[in-house]
Amino acid sequence: MEGNTEMQKFANLVAPVTSKAKDGAFASTYVGKVETKIFIPARFAKIALQVGDWLSLDGFTDPSNGQRTAMNFRKTDQPVYFGHADVKFFDLDKGFGFVTMQLDDGTADAYLSLDLVTEAGWIPSQGMQLEITAVKDVKRWKVLTFLLVEKAGEDVNDAGDGFIDLAAGDGSEEATKVA
Repeated sequence: MEGNTEMQKFANLVAPVTSKAKDGAFASTYVGKVETKIFIPARFAKIALQVGDWLSLDGFTDPSNGQRTAMNFRKTDQPVYFGHADVKFFDLDKGFGFVTMQLDDGTADAYLSLDLVTEAGWIPSQGMQLEITAVKDVKRWKVLTFLLVEKAGEDVNDAGDGFIDLAAGDGSEEATKVA
């Protein structure tokens, strides 16, 4: 990719505004397994942004420095969940699974797609704890991003570079690397 200055499009991210700056605001979300800040230039903001507002974002990534800039965004009126969830199951053959979230008014299951799992590079298994972002559409909750928090009683928050190799380790079949 050296010498390539073509911007790469990203779309359909949902993230909260985490801070404001003189020339815009920042939202923060997980892309794959890495926390990513997204800059929202003030010149594109036709609405007042407040810290804590949830936004649906589209934009571009500059491959030379990895900086993400939102070009289109809107406040989302969909219910958004950000927090812990337990993997209920994931079936590779069927291409989907579900996680269970703890909501204020009880629990709810959220759909976890094969595309999202493939992007992460590993398959979650029953009982794993994840940190997720999910939105509720007309039919159901859908996971948009996820990050492993705990596997088989091991805290994985200090994974160094943010990438977790679940194929290595204790030899158990708790997680399977996606080829």
